[in-house]
Amino acid sequence: MYVREPSGEIKKRLYEALDRLERDITSIEILAGALKGFTQPIPDYEPSNNNLLRSTDGAADEPLRRID
Repeated sequence: MYVREPSGEIKKRLYEALDRLERDITSIEILAGALKGFTQPIPDYEPSNNNLLRSTDGAADEPLRRID
């Protein structure tokens, strides 16, 4: 029967703990990045038509037709 050495079990548990710690740190970094976005003020709303696409071929003026 194979018996683990005590140092082998300690190493295994240490590696598992470090893996969990690394996952937790990654999660904390993601959450910190998301929270950082909430600390910025919301920009003022300025309505304008600058973001609308203009039709260049005049197709928007034609009525829709059914294609059979």
